[in-house]
Amino acid sequence: MIKTKVTCLRAEKIIHAFGVSVLVRLTVPDTSATGYAEQLMQRLTEVWADSPTPRQNKKTILEVDLGVVDDKKFERIQSVLSTEVTLAALRAHSGDLLMFHAGGIARDDGKVAMIIGPSGVGKTTTMRHLGLHYGYVSDETVAVNFQGEVLPYRKPLSIITDGHEFKVQVAPSTLHLLPLPTAPLILSGIALLKRPDTIESDTVLEPIGLAQGLMMAIEQTSYLGEIHRPLAKLASLASKVGGFKVMTVGTPERIHRVVEQIFDSREVPRWTSIMPDENRMPRTDTAFIPLNVVDAVECSDGTVVFTKDKQAILLDGIGPQLWRSSCNLESWQQLINRIEASFGPAPHMDTKSAIIKASDKLIEAGIISNNINDLR
Repeated sequence: MIKTKVTCLRAEKIIHAFGVSVLVRLTVPDTSATGYAEQLMQRLTEVWADSPTPRQNKKTILEVDLGVVDDKKFERIQSVLSTEVTLAALRAHSGDLLMFHAGGIARDDGKVAMIIGPSGVGKTTTMRHLGLHYGYVSDETVAVNFQGEVLPYRKPLSIITDGHEFKVQVAPSTLHLLPLPTAPLILSGIALLKRPDTIESDTVLEPIGLAQGLMMAIEQTSYLGEIHRPLAKLASLASKVGGFKVMTVGTPERIHRVVEQIFDSREVPRWTSIMPDENRMPRTDTAFIPLNVVDAVECSDGTVVFTKDKQAILLDGIGPQLWRSSCNLESWQQLINRIEASFGPAPHMDTKSAIIKASDKLIEAGIISNNINDLR
């Protein structure tokens, strides 16, 4: 139930967003008629009526204040409201959830397919079509706890409309999008959205390596750096649902024909957490030492490291072996043996020279050092 309170020329209303209650306030001009603030608030927020009340609401954002508004600013304020509610909920869950710039749909059994993509790639259009066949979870933000449970965010869809300066906010029910199932929502598949080369292209779903998928997903994840061991949690979540797939969306009417493949992937990509032992100290013959990395995962297609300044870096070639070696504080001879066992002797130069040349990228990125004093 939504309760509205009016005080003089102000109005308040609570909006729910993936487990958070957001108190929205507005003020109307002093010359406004009695009840105008309440009427305006009702108009602004009626498109949020489909947003479910959280089962266990443990957090409340104190306020999103829209300032002084009137009919002349209605569409702009309604668009601002959507953005501010989302940002408030993201801040509230910082460090507690994996939160993706993504749309989501749910089957009757509660399985959720998450479709990740940056602004402008077509998430809302995709959700608008898929929501006619599956329960609409969100077109903007999908929040997932570390066990894979999805918190729905049935916000109004933000639709570009001819003749309107701002995106028009439309309630899911107005677009006849399906309601959520009664079953608990559990993440079951992840797709990374890609624009097609031509509008008449078929919708295609293709696998992508776990490391490559992590890099793409990280770019669309909010407050990832506030989570302890963020890459391990993200890799664990992705591997449980079959890793990542790239979905190139063609003609909208054909989208739902391939979406079922997102839900039921059986492949489980393997990954390993590769981090230094903080209790070990380098020796005088240690080749490289690790620096400034808060998490790192090794996958079949590369190693992803996440730095203290919240940057994700993909290591390929001999990069993953250099990172492993630095975490183990290996000597030069141990490192040379490691590289030659994996890649064979370096062509045209000795292996140590090849390693030094290849290490420049990692040293420049600040994730390893050849000076053991940097660790002290």
